[in-house]
Amino acid sequence: MSVRGTRFEVGGAPFHFVGANVAVMHGPVHRAHMEETLDAVASDGLSVVRLWALGEYDDGAPDWADEYAFRRGPERWLEPALAHLDRTLEACRARGLRAIVVLGNRWPDYGGLGAYLRWALVPFAPAADGSVPTTALTGFYESRAARDLYRAHVARVVGRTSALTGVAYHDDPTILAWELVNELEAPRRDAGTLVRWVEAEAAYVRSLDPRHLVSAGHVGYVGLSDRRTWREVAGARGIDYADAHAYPTRFGEVTDLAELARYVDDRAQLAHHVLDRPLVFGEVGFSTERPRVHGVARRRWLDAFLRAAARDGV
Repeated sequence: MSVRGTRFEVGGAPFHFVGANVAVMHGPVHRAHMEETLDAVASDGLSVVRLWALGEYDDGAPDWADEYAFRRGPERWLEPALAHLDRTLEACRARGLRAIVVLGNRWPDYGGLGAYLRWALVPFAPAADGSVPTTALTGFYESRAARDLYRAHVARVVGRTSALTGVAYHDDPTILAWELVNELEAPRRDAGTLVRWVEAEAAYVRSLDPRHLVSAGHVGYVGLSDRRTWREVAGARGIDYADAHAYPTRFGEVTDLAELARYVDDRAQLAHHVLDRPLVFGEVGFSTERPRVHGVARRRWLDAFLRAAARDGV
């Protein structure tokens, strides 16, 4: 897999895809149904999955945490999680699927950046949901101890050789890309700190695996200031393509289908004509709390989004 301008290529031919986020890594139920889940992805005609290879629990967490974690505290690694990642990648290969592998989580699900800050002894006051407040994220980006803890995980995953196939991950064509952190963001005043962190960690990933693509995992933008930050992160050295998450009606940005088309266009124009990079929407969603959003059926929202993305070459 390579990038040429605004498109992906495989063997010199353009590669376009629609994919799915798959819950196959965390917990006994999801792990047990991994193959069934990937069968559903393949039967729907999709060609890429995005999965989370992460999980940071404290040493004192309950025993059940072992089925959700990749590590217990800074030093104790859980081989069953890594072995399940081996099986998942091999199951993807058998179905002709490629994988975007996410290496960290900005949110507290399965640990997240808050675990790294605790282990690095960087003080912060958690938000009500247990996450690291945006204003405190700079503490993670600037902490050498937190960086080293994160890199220890990156080295374990990116530098791994599959115990199932004997193939080093850096040689496995099943992997489409490494994503640094799910939904990265930073305080607006600290955009430069985030960009420097992204460039340093992209370079570290590439030192372990020079063959696969790297994305930042930035959440995207709402206002103009966030738009500038996203543009800088997506255009950072070592990043191969722009990515964002799209929940267009969540914050009132989009209230009709015409606005939705402009929403997709704006991000595609930035990625393609300013950055000259491909754009991947790693997540997209519309409210599932009711069948209609702003008077429009949920399925019509999703259909319109996919049509706009296809028209824009996303």
